[in-house]
Amino acid sequence: MILMEPKLIRPTIKDKTLSKLDDEISTILNSDVSDDVKAKNYSTTLRRYRAFDHEPVSKPIDSIDALQTDILKFVPVTQQHKANRLLSLLKKDPDVSITNDRSLVYKQNVIPESDITELIANVLNKSSSYPSGWKELASSLKRSNAPKNLISDENTWKYMHPPPPKASSRRVGKRAKRAKVNWEEY
Repeated sequence: MILMEPKLIRPTIKDKTLSKLDDEISTILNSDVSDDVKAKNYSTTLRRYRAFDHEPVSKPIDSIDALQTDILKFVPVTQQHKANRLLSLLKKDPDVSITNDRSLVYKQNVIPESDITELIANVLNKSSSYPSGWKELASSLKRSNAPKNLISDENTWKYMHPPPPKASSRRVGKRAKRAKVNWEEY
């Protein structure tokens, strides 16, 4: 064992990252938000620091409430009521959150290149193109039992509620008719 002067020891990148993680976690735990929001932010922060190779791209937001007014600015006035109802359904889903840069976080995974404002606008309008994260948003809305009048896009509604498989044309429970056998005489 070698004794060294503490001034000579330089912290590694891993040590610096861990100290940032400690700071963020203590900030989250000491904040005045509800326990479920603390738990969500805590797990998101831990997930971001799983790999120590790079700094995290974006930080979690306390709740959808914090960005709700910004999101509604991008929605036409005539559809803001529907957008507000969609956001209230998303708030109730524990698997959905939004980062500061408005990316969708679904089941603790940040959906790359997603934007909640585009996703909400896509659900409210009939669209031929689908932004990144639309299936995750549709899955969340399905679990939340979103009514049909909030979902204007038919393909999103069909994804949420696929049609039942067609019944086969064959009758079940009845004997199938046998082909008539022609016997030859000897």
